[in-house]
Amino acid sequence: MSFTSVLFVVLLQLIGVWAFPICILVALAVGYVNGAILTRIKIPSFIATLGTGGILTSLALLVSPLPVVAPGSKYGLLDLVNGNLLGIPNLLLLALAAFVLFYVTLRFTKIGRNIYYVGSNIKMSWMSGIDIVGTRNFAFVLSGFGAGLAAIMLSCNQFGGDPTLGNVYILQSIAAVVVGGTALTGGTGGAVNTIIGALILAVMENGMNVVGVDAYFQQSILGLVIIISVALTFDRTKTAMIK
Repeated sequence: MSFTSVLFVVLLQLIGVWAFPICILVALAVGYVNGAILTRIKIPSFIATLGTGGILTSLALLVSPLPVVAPGSKYGLLDLVNGNLLGIPNLLLLALAAFVLFYVTLRFTKIGRNIYYVGSNIKMSWMSGIDIVGTRNFAFVLSGFGAGLAAIMLSCNQFGGDPTLGNVYILQSIAAVVVGGTALTGGTGGAVNTIIGALILAVMENGMNVVGVDAYFQQSILGLVIIISVALTFDRTKTAMIK
């Protein structure tokens, strides 16, 4: 997210709205690289994504050590994203569109069902003739698309790119997934679960702010929530922790 955020704002100043499709393609490429590291080099996905995330954050800092200010409404894209339709914020509509895309892909397409099969039992999936490498790569490409889109929308909303943007959302994104009931061992979960998890976290964070819980201590509580959620959803019959 950090690299895409900075790249988007820098390109927006140079080539205008073409920055959007280019950054999405970059995000897709990063997702594919993460998938290739898992499927070809056999490095656990959690380690692979942390490694590439560190590399991209470093590149973002090299491009711009400080936050980059977006070029106002010169190209209309920022106004479009931050506008509204019939009183409904466009950012919310874009989020709903992304949710529908992920939900339909995972639930009603062959490749989406294969993702669940591979996550549930990779050996049985292979014996059933499922393309394990292709399925895993697609899952990471889809993940890259989501991260890239989120970075662009955040950059538009904040009218600038931040080379440390991704660091803020690492813990929150993991928490939303696991609190929603998605098992890190694979095979269960989905877009609806993640939305529910995010809503639970939002209510919890708002409640902590209301009662005056220190912002720094809130991170400790969030970490504890992640540990408890993983403990409740972790499938101990599987040898690989994270797929």
